[in-house]
Amino acid sequence: MLSRRNLLTAGLAVPALALAKRRPRMDLRPLGQFTVTATADTTGQNTGNWTNAFTTALLPDVNTYEIYRMTVKNVAALGSAQIILRNQQFSTVQADLSGRNEWDPSQPQPLNAGDEVYYFWNYAASGVAPVVTLWLRFDADLPQNSASRGGH
Repeated sequence: MLSRRNLLTAGLAVPALALAKRRPRMDLRPLGQFTVTATADTTGQNTGNWTNAFTTALLPDVNTYEIYRMTVKNVAALGSAQIILRNQQFSTVQADLSGRNEWDPSQPQPLNAGDEVYYFWNYAASGVAPVVTLWLRFDADLPQNSASRGGH
């Protein structure tokens, strides 16, 4: 005889097993932390304000990778930034009263070789410059990353 518990959980076991079988194998390898101190904007898109620019000269030479954590510090209390990827805003950040914040997403942000990430702050470039740190990783099992070692 089936109990109420068996009836409620029986339908969950099969989909969970099926999902586990469909999940791709991943070999996530850290690429390290990348820190940029803001400078007065040179992109022409945030004139007169602070900008943190994670350019191709700084980011790793890996075909496909992801941002799995970001932190900001030294930001004016409650200062905010638009986070730009592929010339589009993909997120925003606002500092707390101590000038800090952190982003630890449930869904990491994918990046491709050649992508650049910018933080366009909403206040003038004077005083202490904001500092942004990105934590990056890549999946070594992806065919497009087979030759990557995660170097800069």
